[in-house]
Amino acid sequence: MRRRQERRGALIVSEAGNPTVLTASHSPGALLAAERSQRKLSVADMAARTRLAPAQIEALEADAYDRLPGWTWVRGAIRSYARALPIDPAPVLGLHERLVAQTAEPSIVVPSQHIPFQIGAAGRTPQAMRIVIGVLAAIVAIGIAWIVLVPSKSAQTAATKSPPAAAAEAPAAGQAAAVSPAPGAAAATAPLPPAPPEEPAAASYLRFRFARETRLRVQDASGKVVFDGAVAAGSERELSGPAPLQVTIADVTGVTLTFNGKQVALAAADDNSARLTLR
Repeated sequence: MRRRQERRGALIVSEAGNPTVLTASHSPGALLAAERSQRKLSVADMAARTRLAPAQIEALEADAYDRLPGWTWVRGAIRSYARALPIDPAPVLGLHERLVAQTAEPSIVVPSQHIPFQIGAAGRTPQAMRIVIGVLAAIVAIGIAWIVLVPSKSAQTAATKSPPAAAAEAPAAGQAAAVSPAPGAAAATAPLPPAPPEEPAAASYLRFRFARETRLRVQDASGKVVFDGAVAAGSERELSGPAPLQVTIADVTGVTLTFNGKQVALAAADDNSARLTLR
């Protein structure tokens, strides 16, 4: 059974039969280390009980909080350490708060002071003020000189440039007169009438008779495909287009062809096809 008592300003944290008297000189780390030693527990034992690293146990016992994550984490670790011993964590946390308050950096307050500004001895203007006044006077003088001198120079420049401008106008007028074309030249340069359009080439005519099914392709001189497809047996087909005409027959067996009314002899290749140009 745990109990906490206050006796003449001393804080007592104990387990039954093992009292520990705390004074103001105790630190939370020293108290935890003493309680651990009294129970014959090692740092590794406490690390296993609290699930903390051994280095963190040693930092807690040495009050080396700068080696630990932060104040909130330290308070939770102290509470877990005390409960794992087991002792009441409240007195240990109180020691921790007292230690933090003692080690906190004091705030620095600088009282406001009224420091009068004195202008040189015996009421004379300081050297820096005289320099500033001199610089301002020089700037004003330069500005006045600029206002006075720049307009006169501009007038002189304009007067100097005026005669060349007038002289330049005379050659320009002379050039305009020289460039004017004579009436005869204008007639000579009149545009020519457009040439008459070329007459289209006369169309040539083809007539096919097919005794058996085959495939036919005809292309005229312009590159236009007049016909490209299969033809049935016993059919006839008449085609026309500007010569020369490119004719391709897949199978010339049983094909009869006339070109502009004249019979055309079809010479078969090895694969029984025919390719010919008709002009």
